[in-house]
This record gives sequence, structure tokens and C-alpha cells, in this order.
Amino acid sequence: MAARGIHAPIVVVKGDGTLMSSTMAKQRPVETILSGPAASVAGAKHSTSTRKMQILAMTGSVSIKRPVIGIGAPIKFFLSKAVKPLGAKVVLPKDADVANAIGAITSSVVINKQLRIIPGEQSRFIVEGIAGTHQFKDFDNADYFARKKLVKIVREMGQTAGTSYQKVVLKTEDQFPVTAGGDPVFMGKTIYASLTGRPDIVVKKTF
Repeated sequence: MAARGIHAPIVVVKGDGTLMSSTMAKQRPVETILSGPAASVAGAKHSTSTRKMQILAMTGSVSIKRPVIGIGAPIKFFLSKAVKPLGAKVVLPKDADVANAIGAITSSVVINKQLRIIPGEQSRFIVEGIAGTHQFKDFDNADYFARKKLVKIVREMGQTAGTSYQKVVLKTEDQFPVTAGGDPVFMGKTIYASLTGRPDIVVKKTF
């Protein structure tokens, strides 16, 4: 790339269409499975301005009433034959082979993790989902610890994936089944954390 004068940031697309750093890709290469089709769809979404066109990824579906747009490097070798029986019009954009690259630079790093608070012995509360034993006499203390720990973990995971974005969104779900007598019983609380941010290397190149 350097020899050709290309100084673009290096980010790796995951199978779900989100991004991660090259360092994280080396640590968890399994995350890259099916990244090509995912990046192509993201690139096509970013590049296509009309709603009247169907987008066809390598695993997509078509409608014979609308043109089929091919994206991804190998698409030109098989798309025409694939849609011929349907009588659909094939559109191969000039830069169809780099749609996945467009998807890579327009996607974001997405981190999701959850912890759970459950009742333990002797009226204690246990925080599950992280290494070690974490028991608390008071529920509020357990809840505070779980939230603080979860935010820290998600931010660290974001850093590893390649983003310095710090905003973490927390959501909770309580489990309070009701007994035959109508009394609610605490069975657990799940805390969900999510972080979505642009890769640092892309942001630096942009600005």
C-alpha cells in the first residue's frame, strides 16, 4: 500500500459488520468469519442513494421487479448468470469491487457485555460474569460494583478493538417471578452495557 502511495488507516471488519483493530484481529481471528459480505452490505448502504434499488450481497435476495446491484470483488464473475433465470436487470457499479472497503471505513466498533446479580446464601448477593468471587451483603453495593466494573470492562474492550470512545449505555432487566401467594421473589438482575464508537485510526485520518 505504501509503495502505491496509499496511506489509509487499517481496520478489520467483523462478521457482524462492526470493526476492530488489527491487534484484536490477531487475538481473535474467528471474529473475521463472513466479514466480506458484511462489509460489502455496509459499503453498498453508504454508496447507494436511491431506495428503488435492491442490494445484492453474496448471500442476499433479489426481486425481479427491480434491478439487482452487484457488490464485492467476485460479484462480476457470477451475478449475471445467477439472476438471468429471474429476468432481472444487473447493475455492476464501477467501484463494485471495493464496496467492502467502503463498508470498513463507514462502520463502527461495537462492544456489548453483560453482568448478572443473583441471590446467594445467607441473604447475600453475587455478581456473575467476571472472574473471581464477588459477594455483597447489600444489594445496592452489588449493583454499584457491577455497574462500575461493567463500564470499565467495556471501555477496555473498546480500547483493544481500536476506539477511545468512552460513552457506555447501560440497561437493566429484573427477574421478579411471583409466587402462588402473589409475592414477588428476586431471582436476579441483568445489567447490559454497550459502547459504539468510530475507530481512532479512522477519526485521526478524517480530521
